[in-house]
Amino acid sequence: MDLIVSFSVTQLLPVDVAQSKFGDFLRSDEKILSAHTHTRDKIIFTDRQLICFDVQGITGSKNNRAFSHIQKSSKP
Repeated sequence: MDLIVSFSVTQLLPVDVAQSKFGDFLRSDEKILSAHTHTRDKIIFTDRQLICFDVQGITGSKNNRAFSHIQKSSKP
């Protein structure tokens, strides 16, 4: 995760700010672990999924959201 963050992220968002902005996209028992922004794009790491917000266009009117669910391994 550190490699992804070091190459593509410019600002770390406080978890409480991220919770207020993106809480509607989370399950009731889901926690935000970290949230990052790069210009207008955002990436949120939770304990269950990875959420990416890709804002395109000059006015930012094109928004793509990608959700990747995290599978927990049963191996130690």
